[in-house]
Amino acid sequence: MAFDKYVVLGLLMIIALGLVVPYAASTQVYASNGEEARKLVAQKVIDMVRNRINRILNLANEYGIEIPENLQDNIQQANTLLDEASDKVATSPKEALRLSIKASLVFAPVARYVVKNLPEGAIPVIINERLEKAIEVKLGLVERLNNTVTWLDERGIPYSEDVKTLLTASYEKLMQAKALLESGNYNTSDVAKLIGEASMKLGLATKTLYQSLHKDWVKVNIIAHAGIQMKIHLERLIKVLNSTIDALDGGEANLTEISQNLRYIAEASAKAADFIDRNIGNMPGESNITKAMVVIRDALYDVSGLLNEAADYLDNNNVNSAISAIQAAIDRIFEAMDQAGDYLKDVRMKVIKLREILPQMMHKLKMGLQNFVINKMSHLVFYVGLIDASLHAAYRKYNNGALSHDAFLNLLDRAENMLRTMLDRLNNTPHPPKLVIQKINSILDWINTVRNEIQSS
Repeated sequence: MAFDKYVVLGLLMIIALGLVVPYAASTQVYASNGEEARKLVAQKVIDMVRNRINRILNLANEYGIEIPENLQDNIQQANTLLDEASDKVATSPKEALRLSIKASLVFAPVARYVVKNLPEGAIPVIINERLEKAIEVKLGLVERLNNTVTWLDERGIPYSEDVKTLLTASYEKLMQAKALLESGNYNTSDVAKLIGEASMKLGLATKTLYQSLHKDWVKVNIIAHAGIQMKIHLERLIKVLNSTIDALDGGEANLTEISQNLRYIAEASAKAADFIDRNIGNMPGESNITKAMVVIRDALYDVSGLLNEAADYLDNNNVNSAISAIQAAIDRIFEAMDQAGDYLKDVRMKVIKLREILPQMMHKLKMGLQNFVINKMSHLVFYVGLIDASLHAAYRKYNNGALSHDAFLNLLDRAENMLRTMLDRLNNTPHPPKLVIQKINSILDWINTVRNEIQSS
C-alpha cells in the first residue's frame, strides 16, 4: 500500500493555501486592451464634436440666427469629415481622431458666427443652463452610487469606508457649485472647478467600490473552491487511514511499508500546519475563517503526532496500539471538520450571497468606471489635438502673412503655458497617460523649434 508523500503534502497545502490566498490577492480595476481603448476614445471624440455642432446649430435655430451661405459649406464639410472619421474608428482610430479634430476646426467659423450674433445676455444664460445640467447629472450619479452603498449595507456586504467619504465630498462640492449658481454672483471657472473636483471624487468612489467588491469576489470564489477542496481532501485522508487500519486488521500487511507511509503523511501534515501558522497573520484577527484555520492547523499538528506514534508502534510490532493511534487521528480530523464547519457557516452564506449578486453589480461599476476614464481621456486627447492643429493652422497663416510676428509669438507662448500646466498635472496623477504626455512633449518641442526659427529670421 504505497503513498507518494509529495502528493499528500500537495493535497494538504491546497487546504491551507486555499484559505490564505484571498487575503494576499490583489486586483487591477480597469485594464482595457490598448487598441480597444483607442477606438473607444476616438468614437467618444467623434460623438463629442458632433454634439457640439448640433448644439451650435440648435442655438442658431432657437435664436433665429440665419447662417450665411458661405458658411453652409463648413457645416456640410464638418459633417462629412465626421462621417469619414466614424468609418475609420475600427481600422485606424488615430486617423479617426485627426478627422474629428479637423471637423471641429472646419466648423469653428460657424460657431464663432452664431455666438457673435446671439442676443445680449444670452451667453450667460446658456452657460448657466449647461452648468446646472452638469451639476444635476453628477448629483444623479452620486445618488445612484449611494443607493448601491445602502443596498450593500442592508445585506451586510463589506466595502471600503473610503467610498462613503468620497461620495460625501463629491456631494458637498456639487452643492457648493449649485449654491454659487443660485447666488447669481459667480465666476464660471469657479463653478466648473467645483464640478470637476466632484467628478474626480465620484470617479474615485466608483473605482474604490469596484476594488473592494472585486477583491471580495476573488476571495469568495477561492474560499468556495477551497472549502470544497478541504472537505474532499480531508475525507480522502480519512479514507486512506481507514484503509490502513483495514490492512493492519487483516494481518498480512507489510508493517515496514505502512510505517514509512504513516511517517510521510505525518510529515506532510506537519508542513501544512507550519504553512498555516506562518501565514495566519495575513488573515483578519477575529474572523471566522481565521478561527477555522486555527482549528485545522491544531488538528494537523495533532494528526502528525498521532501518526508518528502509530509508526513507532509498528516499528515495535505493536499493531493494536498502532491501530488505536491511527483511529485517534481519524477522530481528530472529524472533530476539526465539524468545528471548522461551524465557524464557516456564516462565510458560506456570504459566499452564496455574493456569488449571486456581485457579478452584475461589478459589471455595472466597471462599465461606469470605464466610461469615466474614456470620457476624461477623450476630452484630454481632443483638446491636445485641437491645440496642435490650431498651432499648425496659425503657423500657415503666419507664413502666408495673415498673422503678424508678434501675434504668432504670443499665441505660441500661451499654448506653451497651457501645455506645461497640463503636463505637470498629468505627471502628478497615479497613472499618467504616456501617449498623451508624449504628444504634449512633441508639441512643446515643435513650439521651441518654430520660435527659434522665427526669432532668428
